[in-house]
Amino acid sequence: MKKNTYFTILRIVALIGALAVIVLLLFSSLGQKTAYDNNILFVVDLSYSMNAKDITSVEGWRSKVEGKISRLDAAKEIIKQIVEVWGEANYGLVIFSQSATQYVPLTADTWTFMDYIKDVNTGLLPGGGTDWNSLQKIFSGDKTSYAKIIFISDAEALASSAKYLVPGTKSLATAKKYFIGVGTEEGGNPTLPNGTIMKMNWKNIITSFDVQTATTISKVLNAKLFQVENVNNMDSVIGQIVSSSRTFSHSEVQLLVVVLWVFILLVL
Repeated sequence: MKKNTYFTILRIVALIGALAVIVLLLFSSLGQKTAYDNNILFVVDLSYSMNAKDITSVEGWRSKVEGKISRLDAAKEIIKQIVEVWGEANYGLVIFSQSATQYVPLTADTWTFMDYIKDVNTGLLPGGGTDWNSLQKIFSGDKTSYAKIIFISDAEALASSAKYLVPGTKSLATAKKYFIGVGTEEGGNPTLPNGTIMKMNWKNIITSFDVQTATTISKVLNAKLFQVENVNNMDSVIGQIVSSSRTFSHSEVQLLVVVLWVFILLVL
């Protein structure tokens, strides 16, 4: 008798649990696919220091580049791989240095978007420095709700230059934000858009990734910080970003609901 009572209670608990999960799946945002979920914005630093080649590559890598590649080339490869994994979505691109502009408005045409990415270079904007405040006008005037915003920079700037980026603006507040720092502490030589190495007092300039600055800026942005310094590390970072932003599609939710209903029928 006690055994039968125990199994009856167990079945009731399992039934209640399964029904609760079904309710959550059907009525929570987990099962709702909206246009907002598809809005993904990349924000890329185009200061001259992004031309520094200190990202270690390897022979046989998918880009077919040996030795070291520039921080900007690494940024473009990061975008390419993320788009390949996330697939169909609305992608946009903002570029900035001492000024900022929305280089590619949100588009569902991933082929066109990637064509624009291929052509991105540090000569697109004047100045060559890094001013995070230049993004203020972009975000304060942007009423779009983004699901994800990915900032890519070598953090070669004063952390104070990001203080006017107000996370409370709609476009920043509603998104999951990631800051991908590209570069190494060893550093590399920044070049002008024409390839000439930049100098100061007749000596080649060396710029390195500043972890402290990157940490400060990521906190201002309320973004999760990652650092890419080599190809293997790049793959790991992309994997973490993709997995951390994983959500269930509508079809997956439907499948889970069906499985749970089958479980309920078996319990009964």
